[in-house]
Amino acid sequence: MKKRQEELAQEKAANAMILTSDHVRWVIGPSGTVVTFPNEMGLPSIFDPKPCRYPPPREKCAGPSCTNPYKYRDSKSKLPLCSLQCYKAIHEKMRSVSAC
Repeated sequence: MKKRQEELAQEKAANAMILTSDHVRWVIGPSGTVVTFPNEMGLPSIFDPKPCRYPPPREKCAGPSCTNPYKYRDSKSKLPLCSLQCYKAIHEKMRSVSAC
């Protein structure tokens, strides 16, 4: 009787290994959720560690001798600007260049 139970347990384990060889297994239990991937498949790339990347530094204002980061864009020239003073300075500069 005991041998038969052991044989059944071994068969169950073998069948479980055969079934999970190409299946992703998702088990939700009282202790948490477990996701098992087959060895042939490997882990998906979402689990690969990636270095933390910071956003690139903000563009600087196009105003003359201004080093502030831009907050606005001029609708006509698409230049980055930080204030109304820089906007006026750029447009004054553009007028003087176009007047020549």
